[in-house]
This record gives sequence, C-alpha cells and structure tokens, in this order.
Amino acid sequence: MRLLLLLLLWQPAQDPTVGDTVWITRTIQVPARTSVRPRPVESSEILDPLGPPDVVLQEGSVLLRYPIVFWHPGNHEVQVPGPILVRPDGWSDTLRATRERITVLSVLPDLPKDSVDPSPAVAPIDRRDRSGQPALVLMVLAGLVALPAYFWWNRRGPTPARTTSIVTLPSPERLDRWLAAGEQRVVLDAWRDLLLRSAAVDQRESLLLRLETARYGDTSADQVRDLCDEARAVHEEVGGYL
Repeated sequence: MRLLLLLLLWQPAQDPTVGDTVWITRTIQVPARTSVRPRPVESSEILDPLGPPDVVLQEGSVLLRYPIVFWHPGNHEVQVPGPILVRPDGWSDTLRATRERITVLSVLPDLPKDSVDPSPAVAPIDRRDRSGQPALVLMVLAGLVALPAYFWWNRRGPTPARTTSIVTLPSPERLDRWLAAGEQRVVLDAWRDLLLRSAAVDQRESLLLRLETARYGDTSADQVRDLCDEARAVHEEVGGYL
C-alpha cells in the first residue's frame, strides 16, 4: 500500500512553462568575515527578474537563488552576473558571470502542422480618437424629453393678462356715517386720499398737512369734524372726483 501511494505522489520533473517562476541557483565558497552582494539578472524581451536574489548561508559557502520568469518558449541562455565580495578591511572583488541554459515549454497545446497560425497582435487603440456619436445620442434623448413638454405647454393656452384693479374711494356721505360711528382715523385718511385726487391739491398743502397731523396727533372729535367739513368744501369746490 505504501509503495502504491509513493508511486501516485511521485511525478517526474518537468521543464517550466511560460509564466512559471524559475529559480536559478549558484553556490560559491566565501572566506570568513566576507559579505556577499549579489547582482540581479537584467530584464530582456525574453525574461524578467521577479525580485532580488536570495542569499542562503551554508557551512563554508553561500547559496544564491535568482527568481526569474520567461515570456517565450524555447531553449534560453541566461547570463547571471557574478556577486561582489567585500571584506571588512575594504577589499572587494567581483566574481565572473555564469551562463545557465533553461528550457521553457509553451502553455499552448501542440497543433498539427496544417493548423492555422495565430493571428498577429493587434496594434494598440489610439485613445485620442474622438467620436460624435455620444453627443448625437444625447441630443436625440434631449429632444425626446423636450418635445412632450413643448406640446403640453402649448395646450395650456395663452397666459391671461393681468388686470389692474381700480380702488374706489368712499363717498362723502359714507364718510359722514363712519365719522358718526367713531372711525376718526379712517375718515381722515379717506379725506386725504380724496384731496390727493383733486386738481387743486397744490394750492391746499396746509390742509393735507393738518389732516396728516390730526391722523397721528391728539385731536378732539370737534376738531376732526371741522377738518372734515373743510375738506368737504374743498372737494366740492373742485367738482368732486376727477
């Protein structure tokens, strides 16, 4: 049973495919008290480094691990730069570069020879192009909304003209009845308005002033009656309402 499980779990090592993380390793012997500064692998159209190299200390040596990803299938030769060794006294040395050959498989299935080749890559879309279609669509939508509102507004008919109301002042006989009822201030205001419509107002400014003073001052009922009689005489002199 254990042998069967081991056979099921064991899988033969396969070459990496495009997009897989490939670790390139290098072991170097390092003297005591010497630091190691690895240099990353340079990017190209075929590969890109996925990060800085890992440094793993071992007994009497240092293991360098370079994570790389390949973008094209095939047999590729990778040049790994040599690390820099630095001692505490300031001495430094750069080791020679090494070359590693990596086989990368394609993620696409093998196709027959008579199959159609993939189409070439499409050129990037120029985002600077401007189209008038969105503006045209917005104009059509605005028209669809505005037309019903236009017809509805026209169905309301013309706006009725505003009429100016004419204020009719009370007659002198009504003012006499109001005065008898004790509405002195209302009567004084009414006589003042009646005289303001008279053509002879400019010649009787003193009477208007006395009516205004009696309206807001301390005036007896007899004085108010005398002012009203004088205003009636002036009103009748100019012919009543104009």
